[in-house]
Amino acid sequence: MEPVARRKGWLWTVCAGLIGIGGSALAWSAHPELGVALVTLEAIVVVAVLGAALFGSEVTSERAFRLLRWVANRPEPKGPPRRPRKLP
Repeated sequence: MEPVARRKGWLWTVCAGLIGIGGSALAWSAHPELGVALVTLEAIVVVAVLGAALFGSEVTSERAFRLLRWVANRPEPKGPPRRPRKLP
């Protein structure tokens, strides 16, 4: 069986989203304070990652965008070609 990370299709994306939303909804219905805490924590993480990507230093911004690509299961873009270093 193929690993989940390699499966393509909109159905897997929809299922993952429903599980994420369903977990918060289930916690909210079981214990409202826990649901509020989970939604607040998720919102804080999203704002922190987007804030780091947009307003952080160059290194922090690059790492945040790499994290976003990793979460979206997108490949790493190719870097510039390397030039050979001259030894002194």
